[in-house]
Amino acid sequence: MFDRINLSYFATTLGYWIALFFIPLLVLELTQSALLVSVAYALDILPYIVLTPIAGALADKFNKKHLIIIGEMCCFLASLALFFLTFEKSNVYFIILLGFLISSFSAIHHPVFQSILPELYHHDILPKVNGNIASINSFTGIIAPAILGVLFGFLSNKQIALIIPLLYLVSAAAFYGIVYRAHTTKHKINIIKDNKEAVNYLKTQTTLMDFSYLFFFVNFGLRMILSSLIWLYTTHFYLAKNLTAYHFIFIGIMSILGAKIAGKYIVGKYTTDKIIFRSSIVIAGLIFSLALFDNVFYLTFIWGLVSLFSMFIIVAYFTYRQQQTERALLSRVVALTRLISYLAIPPAVLLSGYLLDAFGAPNLIYFIAGACVLLPSLYFANKSSAART
Repeated sequence: MFDRINLSYFATTLGYWIALFFIPLLVLELTQSALLVSVAYALDILPYIVLTPIAGALADKFNKKHLIIIGEMCCFLASLALFFLTFEKSNVYFIILLGFLISSFSAIHHPVFQSILPELYHHDILPKVNGNIASINSFTGIIAPAILGVLFGFLSNKQIALIIPLLYLVSAAAFYGIVYRAHTTKHKINIIKDNKEAVNYLKTQTTLMDFSYLFFFVNFGLRMILSSLIWLYTTHFYLAKNLTAYHFIFIGIMSILGAKIAGKYIVGKYTTDKIIFRSSIVIAGLIFSLALFDNVFYLTFIWGLVSLFSMFIIVAYFTYRQQQTERALLSRVVALTRLISYLAIPPAVLLSGYLLDAFGAPNLIYFIAGACVLLPSLYFANKSSAART
């Protein structure tokens, strides 16, 4: 079963990452419009903000395995439609729309997938399971752009587009073979009422909500820099585009290493609050240290360390949320807390882009991002310490 879970998650995540890179590149190739590329990226984030609460409500009411398979098949059909579409400028809005549909069904996948794991595995091995899932996510994020770079040299856009639906088909087939006994309620679904129930539950979960609020600020700080890495490498450091891949590979390897270390040696052996608060403070210090040396290799090394400690937070946070939340509410709780962190992305990206355009000074980005991580970390760490005394 574990191999099927890994295979399904690997295939769906790789399919999503390839689509995430391929569709904006296709839009740019057809239109040469930076605005339309920005629209394509924005529509990729929008479903994670709008649809995530709906997905959580659905998952707590219906068979999670069926929902995942249906979602994967919808991604398969949307990406297959992309393959059959003629790649010409007159169809660019249809291409963007199909990318939006793929992102929409992918957005449904996460809360359902996260909430089904505690029903498939004993809570003692959840840290290891979450570590493996985080590793797969990091690994696919590395290899997707690398694969595309290679494929563009050998295959046509049409042939590359065919890979995406095939990956979603593999994911659906792998998940179909998983043995799962549904734990769902028989009540009728009411999106507003069901999510209100989850909100009321979260109001009683002070620690989980503190972690979620902190995750918003940490995500804000990280996204300010993450969204600017390409600009920093190519414009600030004048690095050739083909060489940036090696820097991202190193960062990705550090993420995988962090996920493995967290799942095997840290989560479950130390308290969740210590892991999250201390890792966040270390991350803030690393971000501030980026201002010490204006060097491309130093940037990559420090950001690799940031990625490593970020995995400590992610694995600890996911495991705590799965273990502490009532089973009947887990999908909605995952969806709502995930929504909080995703709300940080649009303002963080826009602020970072504006500051770089206006001032062109990365040190200002480092200072603001570091402060966004450090100050909330100290506040919530102090709050947690006071609650224990």
